[in-house]
Amino acid sequence: MGTAATMQAARTQRTRVLVTAGGVALLLLGVARFSGHGPAWLQGDTLFKSYTGDPELQDTFEDVYKRGKWGSDGGGSGAGSTVEITKGTRALLKQAITDLGVRSMIDVPCGAMVWMPLLLEEVEKEQPSFKYLGLDITASVVKKNKKTFATKKNWRFGAFDLTSQALPRGYDLIHTRDALQHLSCRSIVAALRTLATSSSRYLLVGSYNATTNVDIEDGEYFDLNLRRPPYNLDKPLAVFAENNPQFAPKFQLLYSIPELAKQDFAAMKLRCAFPQACPDCP
Repeated sequence: MGTAATMQAARTQRTRVLVTAGGVALLLLGVARFSGHGPAWLQGDTLFKSYTGDPELQDTFEDVYKRGKWGSDGGGSGAGSTVEITKGTRALLKQAITDLGVRSMIDVPCGAMVWMPLLLEEVEKEQPSFKYLGLDITASVVKKNKKTFATKKNWRFGAFDLTSQALPRGYDLIHTRDALQHLSCRSIVAALRTLATSSSRYLLVGSYNATTNVDIEDGEYFDLNLRRPPYNLDKPLAVFAENNPQFAPKFQLLYSIPELAKQDFAAMKLRCAFPQACPDCP
């Protein structure tokens, strides 16, 4: 096969993979392998020199870490962010990166980076030039991560507000496992809009199996179901269950970001006022 034909085959390759690891299964069915270009990596040098998001929202999450509101596990990020609990998550995220041909990833929020380094080190065995950008609204966490991982030339970090700032361009995958369930309805809609207007191709986002969503104050917690009102996200390309018996059933949903961008976020925001009174809203 000639060079041009080989490149075209890579662009149109389809995968059908059922992976089981740590009791977790991921199905990638009819998902196109990524074959784009890498990120404009120098953005990481200039984009996050100063925080430009919502200062009150940042203060809310700074207080969470300062007061240990989520406990000491996971470096203060919570019991769901320990090495043991994320064993299956790491395995399946690694498989998704491989099967989708992902060469760069934004992780938002990156939190205290307790378990992600184990994944990145595995990925780098196959892709030494893999690019990772960890974003978090908590400046103290970001500062610590920058210091701890200063020798990792392909890992970068920045303070970032998912509800009000634009994501850097050129990354293949956005991973947001534990963010939206700590936000109010309107903040969730704003964050989803940010994700949907990014230049990345795929999104892996955390969700639960709750039948009803509730509204909370930013910084609190609830079992968010992105497929239910008022969010009503379309069927994802793939779903995998984390299968951690210590917690409520939790999933990560794989979306095509160009498809996600077709959601009516203005209507979604209006539905925030009546999340339970409108169970069948379009």
